[in-house]
Amino acid sequence: MSGNNTLFWYDHWIGSSNLKTRYPDLFDLESKKRCTVADKIGDRNQNWKWRSRPAARGLDSEVLSLSNEVANIHLNSGLDQWRCKLSSDGKFSVAVICQLVDKVKTNNNIVVPKIIWNKIVPIKVLCLVWRAAQQRIPTAMALQRRGILVNSQICCSCIGNSECADHVLIKCPFAINIRSCIWRWCGVAGDYESIQTICELIDFASKWGRNKKERKRFVVICYGMIWNLWRFRNKRLFHCESTSVQNGVECIKAMTFFWVKHTLQEMQPLPATLIAATTHLAATFRKVAANGVVAAIDVAGNAYLPESAFSRSGEHLPFDHFSNLMAEKLVERTNPIPATICRR
Repeated sequence: MSGNNTLFWYDHWIGSSNLKTRYPDLFDLESKKRCTVADKIGDRNQNWKWRSRPAARGLDSEVLSLSNEVANIHLNSGLDQWRCKLSSDGKFSVAVICQLVDKVKTNNNIVVPKIIWNKIVPIKVLCLVWRAAQQRIPTAMALQRRGILVNSQICCSCIGNSECADHVLIKCPFAINIRSCIWRWCGVAGDYESIQTICELIDFASKWGRNKKERKRFVVICYGMIWNLWRFRNKRLFHCESTSVQNGVECIKAMTFFWVKHTLQEMQPLPATLIAATTHLAATFRKVAANGVVAAIDVAGNAYLPESAFSRSGEHLPFDHFSNLMAEKLVERTNPIPATICRR
């Protein structure tokens, strides 16, 4: 500690709290209240500058106590640095705070969702998943607990059970059908109805996969599924717009595809000389989208279109031919990552 950039009275640098709080009467007598520690006890001398004599107010004992407290402080050269007591290296990080919060919740028997903060997933989606895992999204039962009057607590999709976060996103027959389709598409084997809570789904997604890449993609897809199930619920409830299982699955596939696509573009943008090479591919995407066909990406990061894609002549373009076309147009990129995600 050098004391050059640490305030003597205001900063908490010694004792249980700052000196301004512990010696308020002496602080009132201080003529230079924003002095640094080096100004007061530099060169092993105590430089007190009072507006009046402390003895006149009977503060000799406080002056003696303060002098004894700072007498053993030895200053070094350089600048002062803050150290975090929660980490071993003294550096503050959000991860350290998260670990502390999770530890407190675990000791109090509070269920802690192990959310994977994936950079591919938008922050608003991550926040929804985090809140949903703690039953903090505004479902009918949640609003009722907060004292808000609702017309009905029944799920607007199945019309048979109370609407809570776990029911809307996990237990509802509509959610089960969506999840079964998504998991078959990802190649996930198992009982689709065995998942009963959002925390179980998050935990399953964080452990599934043969490698880190597959696990990361699967987490993105599961979070996208939760986000879209909540969107479908809101459309059904507030706009009277129903969504079929097939359209819901295609919407989830398309949304997760564009999350990955735009993240890769931000991380490694196309060089200007190679933009022309993808013009034909972009035009093909537009033609396919105009015919109502949705692009998607599977759990291994492979982008594809359904077999009903149309060619420029209006004829059906086989899936393998379209996949090869995508690979040929993007394989010229210097980085192989975009090419690999375009091959199935």
